[in-house]
Parts: sequence; C-alpha cells; structure tokens
Amino acid sequence: DMSFLAWAGQHLNFRSRLEARLLKEEASTVVVPVFNATPIQNTAGHCYGNTSTMYNCGPFATLQLPTEHRRFTRFELDFSLGCAGPRDVDCPQWDHIVTAQVCVMSPTPEGDLWCDSQNSGVEFGRWITTFSRGIGRWTTDVSPLAPLFGPGGSSVNITIITVPWAGNQGEIPWTATLNLRFSESVASQETLLPLALTVPWYGAAEATWNTSSNGVYTYFRWIPFNQSYEDFFGEITITPPPNATAAELVAVISGHGNDNNGCGEFCSTLHEFSFSPAEETVRVFHYDVFEGTPSGERGCADGVFAGTTPNEYGTWLYGRDGWCNGREVGPRRRNITHLVQWGAGATTTMQYKGLWCAEPDSCTTPDPASNVQGSPVMMVRNYLVFYAPASAVLSSTNVV
Repeated sequence: DMSFLAWAGQHLNFRSRLEARLLKEEASTVVVPVFNATPIQNTAGHCYGNTSTMYNCGPFATLQLPTEHRRFTRFELDFSLGCAGPRDVDCPQWDHIVTAQVCVMSPTPEGDLWCDSQNSGVEFGRWITTFSRGIGRWTTDVSPLAPLFGPGGSSVNITIITVPWAGNQGEIPWTATLNLRFSESVASQETLLPLALTVPWYGAAEATWNTSSNGVYTYFRWIPFNQSYEDFFGEITITPPPNATAAELVAVISGHGNDNNGCGEFCSTLHEFSFSPAEETVRVFHYDVFEGTPSGERGCADGVFAGTTPNEYGTWLYGRDGWCNGREVGPRRRNITHLVQWGAGATTTMQYKGLWCAEPDSCTTPDPASNVQGSPVMMVRNYLVFYAPASAVLSSTNVV
C-alpha cells in the first residue's frame, strides 16, 4: 500500500514545518526547559493503585518561572517522546496515556495552588504514546491554562507519568522532553489575558476509587462511562471573579476501554454543557480526533499531516474517541461569555453529561452490556477560564 510511503512524507513535512516555525520564533519566545530525554519511570517502586506514592510515579522537576510569563498571549507545550535507544525495539510496544501535571509551590495568595499531599497537581498536558515508535514531537497551544502556573515568578512542581507497566514494568521506558514556550507579548493594556480558572468536577473521579478494584482509575482520575456516568457530575455554580469580562470553556476529554459498543476507545461520543439561565447548550462532539471527520479505519491516519505519528506497529490508523496514537490530546475551546451572567452577585449554573452516539444524530446514555477489553471510561478535564484586560491581570494576584 503506497499510502504508508505517503504518510511518511507527510510526517517529514510536518516536522520540517514545525521546526522551521519554532526556529523563526526563537528570538521572541521565552523557553523554559522542564525535561530533557528524561525516562518516564517510577522513582519509588511499583506505585500502581497506591495513592500515597503518586508523586513518585514518574520524573518531576521543580523550577521557578520567569517573572514575565503571564505577559504573553500564547503559551505552548513543546513535547517530544523518545525511546531509550535508537531502534524501534528500544521503545515500549503499546499505546498508553502520558499526563503532565503542575502544582504551584509559591507564591500564591492562599498557600500552595493545586497541591495535594504529594504535590501531584492538576493536568495541563496529555499525550498518547505510539506503538514502538520514538519519533513524535508536538506543540500544543494551552494558552487558556496559564493561570494554573500562578503569577509571574512562581515556583512550580511539574511531574509526568504514564502507566507503571509500560515497557515491561518500566524496564524499557519512554523518554520525555518538555519545554514551556511563552510568546506574543501583549499588544496593549486592553488585550484580554487569562485571569483565573476553576476545574469543575475535578474530584468526581474520587468516588470511583473505593468502588473499583483497578488502581488505574486513581492513576488517571477516570470516570466509568456507563449508565451512571452523569451521576458523577453535579450542577456547578459559576461566579465570575472581579475584573473578568469574558469566559471560556476548555475541555480535554478522551475515551478508553472497549465494551460491546466499542466505547470508550472505538466509539463516538457527545459531551454537552448546559447553562442556565441562558438555557443554552455547548457541545463537544468526538466523532474522532477531528471534529466533523468520520471515524473509521483511517480516522487517525488522515491526521498525519497535523502531527499523528505514522507507520506504527499497531492499529494506529483507526479513529479513536478524542485521540490518536502518537499525538497530543488537544483542548477543545468554546467561548461562553454570552452564557455567563455578569455583574455583582450574578451567578450561572452549568451541567454536564456525556452520551454515546451510535450515529452522529443518534446519541443516548452510555449502555455497556459487556466489556470486550476493559471497562469503558472517560478521562475528563474541564476548565472554566475567565479573561480580563492585561492591565487587571498583570496587577492582580487573583489566580484561583
């Protein structure tokens, strides 16, 4: 099949364009190195299902951010996935989640931000590994998530983890290279910048920890995608912070597992966010990794031009629910300024539900009857981001 040769060419073209852009922007970009070909391995033994050692499930770095990092309008993650050696056999065989999390150590107005007892923090980046190929490099625009990193000059802890059993229990690890890129300085004091954010339903997965015997639920804060899925997500009240003038919903959602409907990996899902009193619904539709593109045997192969790693050893071609092997899981952004009530004392309520779609226009409550390969789950991170003029953001310590 000559398609494989074409995909190789598309990948080389993608890498060439990416590296040319990064080089062109080098003089105007602040780059903060985090990891450099660092093995993604446990540092405290086998931590699967053991929340007390979560902090040691992968490499971590503590660094101080530049004082000006909140003065930029673009914030990107430059992430490369490599292997311990130069050959494909030196790479782990299977596709797994890689997640990067941040915890602000200082300074924050009310103590450490997003820190738990292990400083594991909140996710700001997610990727899926390849099948035995160590050639992936991606830049992900996460500009709305800048408040996760605190005010300028903050000291942060960043950790990155994958499943402990990847690569023969970590003996053949993936390696991670991660740089934070800050670019495009504010043009004027009226330029809108992210002021603050909240992470709705971040604790929803905790309800599964005592009911599931599978410790991976704890590891990635997974939610079972079944008839009770909606029960994990109660109504949220939104109160904009002072000085905020705009709002955005940022959703990072990927489906995993495989039931009789192919969910959560090989199925289509619809994610609805309803706002009141506006009585409107915002939708994030996962027909595959590209919204509006039919899922199928080449759903991910069709994205090689945009970064999917080609010609892997497994079923990399197939479209998945919100992700592809050898690719970042990118955020979906929705402007919700018109759905939020503004002014002193104003509040808005938001509700969320996830649906399984047998067809694009036929979506219902998930209803798994049997598990083919693992229970269906969703890995859900939703962020409510509030924006304000640069003059207010840069003079404010309101980061929570």
